Amino acid sequence: MFDIISIVCGSKTIDYKLYPENCFESVYDGSNTTVAKKISDVLPGAVNVVSTVDPKTGNKIVSMRVPPNNVQNKVIYCYCDYRDTASQPKSISTNDIKSLGVVKIVVPVMPTHINGCDFKKEESEIFTKGVDISSLDYNEVNDIVCKVEAEPNEVIGFRCPDDYEVSPPDCFVNAYNLEGKMEYIKKRIPLNSLIMDNHKKIFYSKVPTHGYGKPSFFCMCVKDNKKLIVHFNLALATPPSYWSNYTGRFFMKSNSGYYGKTASILIVVFFIVSYFML
Repeated sequence: MFDIISIVCGSKTIDYKLYPENCFESVYDGSNTTVAKKISDVLPGAVNVVSTVDPKTGNKIVSMRVPPNNVQNKVIYCYCDYRDTASQPKSISTNDIKSLGVVKIVVPVMPTHINGCDFKKEESEIFTKGVDISSLDYNEVNDIVCKVEAEPNEVIGFRCPDDYEVSPPDCFVNAYNLEGKMEYIKKRIPLNSLIMDNHKKIFYSKVPTHGYGKPSFFCMCVKDNKKLIVHFNLALATPPSYWSNYTGRFFMKSNSGYYGKTASILIVVFFIVSYFML
């Protein structure tokens, strides 16, 4: 899950053609298919689709992060046409496929959904919770809240509708605290394995084991006066300090201060006796 896959097709001296031209934004979903489909229709949750050219080699590289998939083994294809460019058609036929470099990618099934909120689809293929914001139940509601309770090392995330904006745009780095103020959230909740895609409006992260302060925050999908709020509450432990570990050996928790005072006296006496024995 979330592995980066890349295809290299062509270079400075070899002008190979990639099919579909926007591979990973669109893909073929069959070995004999010549009509491309949007990646969001074939493999919902795919993120970080990037097309680049290596400045040193001139290689054309397309890449993406493989999303979670819990429906069935998904297979997607792209083709690299290494034939003479003069004879290359603008599209390919079934007969052409046998003469092309075939990239076949199999995405296995992941049995569980990611703990999070999908504001794009009620029956989410990706997240544990889905919200149909077009439902009559939400017609007069400006603020729709989806709550996520998460444990350490658990993957969390959310997805916004295409016509909404993510706020803050770098959620999981910055977020809103429970007072509604934006803050640098990583200072007290060091979320890791961040995957943020503002183009596809999908965000993922992994819950740490420890945090500081209140382990709650929220981010939003915003359009005009409508706010789709995903509220995360994380079950985190406070990192133990060296001093708390050290004093924990001598002090016992009690409703009174007796055990603490007694331990302090014993420590003082120990040092006094040790001094006079030297």
